[in-house]
Amino acid sequence: MKQYIFTLFFALLSLSSFAQKRVIIEKFTSSFCGSCPNAALIIKDLQQEYPGLIWVSHHKPTTWTDYDLDNDRSDVIWDEANIFGTPLGSVDRTPVNNNIATTSGGWENLIIQQFAEPAYAEIEITNGIFNEADGQLDFEVNTTFSQMPPSAASYRLSIMIVEDSIVGYGSGYDQSNYFNNTPGHPLEGMGQPIIGYVHNNIVRTILDDTWGTPAVIPDNPEVGQTYTQTYTHIIPDTINWQQSRIVAMLTKHDDNSVLNRQVLNANERYLRDFVVTSANEPELAKASFWLSPNPTQERIFIQNTTLAATGRMLNGQGQKVMDLQANQWQNGISVAHLPKGIYYVQLMQQGEWKTQKLIVQ
Repeated sequence: MKQYIFTLFFALLSLSSFAQKRVIIEKFTSSFCGSCPNAALIIKDLQQEYPGLIWVSHHKPTTWTDYDLDNDRSDVIWDEANIFGTPLGSVDRTPVNNNIATTSGGWENLIIQQFAEPAYAEIEITNGIFNEADGQLDFEVNTTFSQMPPSAASYRLSIMIVEDSIVGYGSGYDQSNYFNNTPGHPLEGMGQPIIGYVHNNIVRTILDDTWGTPAVIPDNPEVGQTYTQTYTHIIPDTINWQQSRIVAMLTKHDDNSVLNRQVLNANERYLRDFVVTSANEPELAKASFWLSPNPTQERIFIQNTTLAATGRMLNGQGQKVMDLQANQWQNGISVAHLPKGIYYVQLMQQGEWKTQKLIVQ
């Protein structure tokens, strides 16, 4: 029944607004929390049930040990929002019993409630450039209101850098697990604690102010007007950029009350969508062919100084997406049908595959 209600709400909203509605759940968690890995499984199931649900995790600050999964600005949210335990989740920062976070039993109803709300504004993360060599990330966030929220408020953009697939060992990484001895549970036999646990959706930093960038959007924004903010951030070597993404939220903001900072809409983009080719890639430089233009949007041409009869194109995960034939080298190869991202063009030269990186924008 809940799924039917959600589908009906989604269908009605898609007819009434051009903006795509997304909902964000912020999990307040800790590697020392034995119930937290089960809460992660709950959110994974909710993401399967409700497409458009974005998940980020704020790790609890500690005072007794170095803890590499927390960050200073998430610590401020823990403190100022008076987060009272783990695992808790905030759905679009909707207040429940005078707190923006609640236990897992209330998450699904809040998600349904928030998906039933209008999108109000479309958020687009665009014009990104990420340089592998120095870690510099530049991008824009465009916010365009399709309708106004019912109550006037100040607005902010909140931008997070979120990383997946973090694995470490020892205190702060080994995940406490209360379900190790629970028959039939997915976490049964995983260990207590789980050694080598994969931590996903970890908020690494929040750009600008903890509660968002002020003064981007006026108090009375104009419907149809696009408001743009440019960001520059250095991704440190300690973060795996290939597993990291930008999460952008449009929020209400009240200087005097954390309970009036609800999320109106959100979006996310992976850094790999914006990567530019590093100048220091000796394994690629050995290939005796070139791609142009690179980056590209529609078509590439291969300039090949060593004849090759066959070729192929791989995606960023190493999966083949296209076979290439010699008659395509100069005639051009259409890539307009491919999703934006990193690809690898390989030609068989002198008995081995030679590779060049391609950026499809």
